[in-house]
Amino acid sequence: LVVPAAAAAAAVALPNGTLVYPGMRGIAMEVFPGLFSHADLPRLGGSVTIESSGGRRQLVTDAFETPMDLTGDNTHACTTMRAFFVPPATGQYRFWVSADDGAQLNAGWPGAETRTLVDVGRTGPSHDFPESAASPSLELEAGAPLLLSLASCNAGSRGGTQLAVSVPSD
Repeated sequence: LVVPAAAAAAAVALPNGTLVYPGMRGIAMEVFPGLFSHADLPRLGGSVTIESSGGRRQLVTDAFETPMDLTGDNTHACTTMRAFFVPPATGQYRFWVSADDGAQLNAGWPGAETRTLVDVGRTGPSHDFPESAASPSLELEAGAPLLLSLASCNAGSRGGTQLAVSVPSD
């Protein structure tokens, strides 16, 4: 998922407190330093907050991936990234995750519960998208926004997490 590098406007808070940047203005990212385990993923934003972890929020405006220089070398950190995906055409879509030390991709639709699409440990090198890290095929309607939330952790070395999407062909 690539987002135009347009000027970012203020974030919008959803009813559950989630910050998002509507209108393709960017991806809201939260960084939780000191965490590094796949077991920490469910705690992000719940029992572990930005404030309690000494973390930070930032805006990513180029690609749906954690910057490789996010934490530097030998630093443990978990992240969450949230953005709306608006399908350009009706059809079958799949989401693919590449993760260094684990990630979980969740999706939410207006009026429906959040659903886990991918829950995976380390997938391999950066930009390696194995079948085991792919979502089931989803029938999506053109123009209907889908809120994606990608949580990931990295332990003690440079690494990151990326999200890709396969779109219907003509």
